[in-house]
Amino acid sequence: MPNTLTRPIRYNTNLDIVINPQELIRLYLHGLPLCSPNGVELSNELIKQKIIASQRQLENSLNIKLFLQIRRENTAFIRTEYNSWGYVNTSFPVLAPLKLEGYINLTKQITYPRHWLSVRKEFTTTHMHGDDEIYHRHVYLVPSGNQAGRPSDQGVIFNGITPYAGFLGHSYIPNYWMTTYLTGFYVVPQDIIDVIGKMAAIELLAILGDIIYQPGATNSSVSLDGVSQSVGLTRSSSGGLFDGRIKLYTQELKDSMEILKNKYKGVTFNVL
Repeated sequence: MPNTLTRPIRYNTNLDIVINPQELIRLYLHGLPLCSPNGVELSNELIKQKIIASQRQLENSLNIKLFLQIRRENTAFIRTEYNSWGYVNTSFPVLAPLKLEGYINLTKQITYPRHWLSVRKEFTTTHMHGDDEIYHRHVYLVPSGNQAGRPSDQGVIFNGITPYAGFLGHSYIPNYWMTTYLTGFYVVPQDIIDVIGKMAAIELLAILGDIIYQPGATNSSVSLDGVSQSVGLTRSSSGGLFDGRIKLYTQELKDSMEILKNKYKGVTFNVL
């Protein structure tokens, strides 16, 4: 029986980043030196930090959440929206509505059953990325079941003496709705991952230039046995060592962000 050697390997699953450091290096820093002549290189911790920062920046730009999470938020009751379209606005796209309640100040007025709640979603198909599901920032209130042509109140829980007082007397009630819903992505789309990868790569390319050569250096000289060689480090009019790659990613990001804003952010508005 041959001798075997077993060693434990410590690893964990990346639950907080959409692309790991090794993937980012392979896809966006391919062919570039990642180590200085004296052995200083980019650490996985630094790369991960730049990925996380890029994720937060994209989330703020598109007003979305990348990872699945439950949100609970207050929004105003607006009579025209409720009467005309029967929906409640949310801050983020809704994958699944979980609960809808009405409050006047801190007093709960009404709780709607979950099977009354629905969301709108669209399906897009692309050659590169397959099917994408795009969810909207509304929770629709559709009563289920009817008797004699009238909606049924089965499942609605009333609290207080006058649960509809706010509906009857006012066109606007601040912080009336308390909406609980699931947001994020079941699988983060590839177009979002691509943008995050390029955003993080731009930050890392700027650092790489300072690691490999001193900040601001434009030339490197080597002298050996009386023979000297000078190599220019600039690759563009801007003087940055990796300026060509940075410019390429910057231009691609400009185009990609316009597409992502139209696709995921959409148009949000309130009618008063």
